[in-house]
Amino acid sequence: MRLWEAAAQHARSALERALAQHDDETAEFARETLRKVEKRTPTEPEAAGNDPNVSEFVAQLESRLASWAPTKRGRPRRRPAEDWSR
Repeated sequence: MRLWEAAAQHARSALERALAQHDDETAEFARETLRKVEKRTPTEPEAAGNDPNVSEFVAQLESRLASWAPTKRGRPRRRPAEDWSR
């Protein structure tokens, strides 16, 4: 959306927080993001692929979320929270 100043502020904030947490990987990502924002060059979004592994993962995740999430009325979960990571 080309909101460059806001994007630069967010990138600087992310960089400061990453440095405060001694998170070098996130700090480097924030630095790179800040460089791109300061150049004011929009980037093209990555093309989404039709990777069957991703489709399978998303389907499995949707299924697990549907069976794990409690209902709005507070009924108990059909599966315990420990099953989430299995």
